[in-house]
Amino acid sequence: MFMDLCLSDHDKEKMQLFKILANSSLTHLSIHSLVDRLPFSYTKIQNLLTEINLDFIICYRQPLLTNKGQIDFCETLFDVGSYQAYLLHQSTVYQFFLSMLLYPDDLLVDYCEQNDISRSTVHRKLTPLKRYLKTLNLNLNLERMCFSGSEAAIRAFYLQLFWLTNGGQDVLEFPYVQENLAATNDWSENWGANVCYQQGRLALAITLLRSKSGNFIKDNQRCKDYLFPTVASQIHSFFMALTPDTIIAKAELNYFYYSILYQPIYLSLDDPRVSLARQNLAQLDCIRQLPHSLLDCVRGLLRDDLHPHELELFWVNFYNLFATVQLWSNTPVPLILRNSIAAPRRNPKLATQIQRQLAKTLQQLTRQKKTAWLSENLLIIAQSLTYLILPFAKPTATNELLRVGIQDDPNSFLIQDVLRFCQNLPFVKIELFNSKAFSDYDLIVSNNNLAKETTENCQLFSLQNGNFSYANLLSLLEKQQLTKMAANC
Repeated sequence: MFMDLCLSDHDKEKMQLFKILANSSLTHLSIHSLVDRLPFSYTKIQNLLTEINLDFIICYRQPLLTNKGQIDFCETLFDVGSYQAYLLHQSTVYQFFLSMLLYPDDLLVDYCEQNDISRSTVHRKLTPLKRYLKTLNLNLNLERMCFSGSEAAIRAFYLQLFWLTNGGQDVLEFPYVQENLAATNDWSENWGANVCYQQGRLALAITLLRSKSGNFIKDNQRCKDYLFPTVASQIHSFFMALTPDTIIAKAELNYFYYSILYQPIYLSLDDPRVSLARQNLAQLDCIRQLPHSLLDCVRGLLRDDLHPHELELFWVNFYNLFATVQLWSNTPVPLILRNSIAAPRRNPKLATQIQRQLAKTLQQLTRQKKTAWLSENLLIIAQSLTYLILPFAKPTATNELLRVGIQDDPNSFLIQDVLRFCQNLPFVKIELFNSKAFSDYDLIVSNNNLAKETTENCQLFSLQNGNFSYANLLSLLEKQQLTKMAANC
């Protein structure tokens, strides 16, 4: 969702074409073959390819098109992530927010003059994101190039946008930033073996630029019980130099260390931050008050064969997530932003089931006094927990079975015979094909050619008027089942 808000419709069309090229098993493709797979005309695809070719020369230093105009897609060189980042870097959204941070005194008229762009174009391209930011209680005034609301939320948004684009390179290379962050070049923490210091320095750069224009983090009393270890001297000096107000400087310091200590998802028990997180969680009332019914619900979703270390790490991340929600209170922006770039790539159906079950359990908890605070962010919590649980979730019984739809046909005896064959396979759930629910099937069996839109996202097995092999059908069923099981892992 985040990328959809940042990229223009034209750039999203380029990404759509790029993904078709990336997912093709063929190195050399024709425009005619792409017309059948995209909702674009031949001429439009031709124009998009010409633009992508120019992008590739800049981004990868290698063209997409040969001298004869043929498509030559190098899978090992061209990847979706780097091209998406390139388009984001070129986007009006990114360039506008970068200018707004680096040059806070500029107005829209200045930006348009410097970038040779019209005010109407800026409004058109940023209005969808402006509406989205409003849901986070953040206000974007385009004419004044002013970004207001919770300063912590604004910092979180800037960090995500700049990090996703190019690791914050444009911000970190700004002369004013380089000069004022020079003392932090060798910054390290004795508990920071797994800290991404480049991201930490980007957060410092954003802090520096926002504070320069008088925007500071407010003191959060919920932070008073948080455990913060001894900080590095150069980081302490950096924050004390931001403002003579020691309360604000302390609030800034706490927010910075909270974001690198307790906000991330931990990936290993060897991460020194995990032991600090355990100590921190142990002293938080909101964590101790989480009811057993929620914990039992989550346990029931996890696989039984998880290694003790995996389980231990999962629960640290689980409790930390709730601590983040409680700390941010009304709108836990870091979780929302993290969810906006996440997607259940593996088994979206299982993800939907898990989220519904969690939402139902959380809804019941909101009626209890000690956990009523969950009500404000029920959907966000359910979504975040789903992404956290999904890699460790047990597949449900319906997901373990291969769902097969068999289309009825005048050759009834053939259909009956195939139906009985599949019903005798323990891993197959077969039913008469429902054209209104074709996306629910893992495989469709038919005696004729179904419409293209029906089968483009689903494997089809043709009975060929009885001239098929049961061995081939069984082989395909087993192959599809293995694919489905791998997706559920």
